[in-house]
Formats: sequence, structure tokens, C-alpha cells
Amino acid sequence: MEKGFLWKASFSRNLLVILTIYSGRDWEMISETTRLLASKKCGPCKDAAPFSVEEASERLNELPGWAIQSGSITKEFRFKSYLSGLEFACSLGRIAELEDHHPDMIVGWRRVTVTLSTHAIKGLGVNDFIMAAKSELEYSKIVGR
Repeated sequence: MEKGFLWKASFSRNLLVILTIYSGRDWEMISETTRLLASKKCGPCKDAAPFSVEEASERLNELPGWAIQSGSITKEFRFKSYLSGLEFACSLGRIAELEDHHPDMIVGWRRVTVTLSTHAIKGLGVNDFIMAAKSELEYSKIVGR
């Protein structure tokens, strides 16, 4: 195969990924680190220590738009319609049931606010960041259609 063809194929594939994930507001790529984190399974955490604010802040670098707020992480997801936001909340609820780690969600007009923390350890643990990454992937699926 010639070099030019490989570059064109790679460029086309990358452009397709970008167009698939376009949210209507921002061009946002889901990083490989976020995809890897989202592929993990939430596990038992009753003996785990909560992350320090510094550790949690470091982990948030891979999750754009998420913020630390009172021992939890939170993000507001925006949608083109109320029903899209409702679909996202229902999909995330199904994922939360499978993972046995449940976010607080507030559904509003064209937005859903997701808040995660681990009550068993009274702070933030790895499961919160796994669910945040899963939220990002679910959001990209619903908005990218």
C-alpha cells in the first residue's frame, strides 16, 4: 500500500470519529484514557480510602467538564431536546444498576446534572470516576446520533 493512501484512510477514520461524537455544542473527542476507564467494572469499596482532593483533581484531568463539589464530582450534560436528556438519564440508570454504583441525577429542560460520590467511604473513590467515564461514553452515543 502506498503512504498517501494510508494517510487518507487514517484521516477519514479520524474525521468520522470526530463527526460521530460532535455534540452540537462542542467538538469533543473521548480520549483513550476515558474509554479505558469506562471499560472497567465498579467493584466493592467498603475498605477503600477516599481520594484526597489532589488525587481526585488529577483524575478529573481526563474527564472534561467535571468538577469537584463538596466531596463529589458533578457535570451538567446538555441536550437538544428534553426527551434526549431523559433518554440519557434512563440509559445511565441502567448502567448504574449493572455497576451497582448509582449517581444522583437531576433532569431539567434539555439538561441532566449527574453527581457521583461513594457513600460507603464518605468521599470519592475509583467507582465514581469509572461511572463518570461511562457517563461520557453514553452521552456521546445519545448526542452523536
